[in-house]
Amino acid sequence: MTKLTRNLVLGSHEPRDLRLVTLDAMASFGRAERLDAVRAFGRDRIDDWLRFAQDNRVAPIVAHTLLEAYGDDFAQAEEAKNIYARSERRMAVLMDELDAVASRLAQEGIRLLALKNAGIARGIYPHVGCCPMGDLDVLIDKDRFREAHRLIEETGFVLATRGTVE
Repeated sequence: MTKLTRNLVLGSHEPRDLRLVTLDAMASFGRAERLDAVRAFGRDRIDDWLRFAQDNRVAPIVAHTLLEAYGDDFAQAEEAKNIYARSERRMAVLMDELDAVASRLAQEGIRLLALKNAGIARGIYPHVGCCPMGDLDVLIDKDRFREAHRLIEETGFVLATRGTVE
């Protein structure tokens, strides 16, 4: 989360309070006081906030927080549900792929550790759709790298870089 908070884009036309309420949303899971801060921000600025969240790639987090804070009782509730649902579906596909690869490697005694957002989404976040990402970063035993690479290719993945296997 620290990285995201440092990267929030605050344009010259966007008030500082959009950034601050976004930080509240990012820290709201299980924290009533953060949801209170979201509610205090007000319903009249939700359109601006959702645009800001889209620009900063945290829209699923903001959408989920709005739904937690207001339920269905705000004009953009359907939009928020759609934003979160798209992210949740995408993340479900990524987590299924991660599980398939981990399972295949485990059959051969190769452990896989999900790193960064993949590890957070799989093991920490209570709402997988709030942890959007573009790829899966994993760690395996370097002594079994080539074997793991071959097994991962067997599950349907292909090398997408211009480099060699290493």
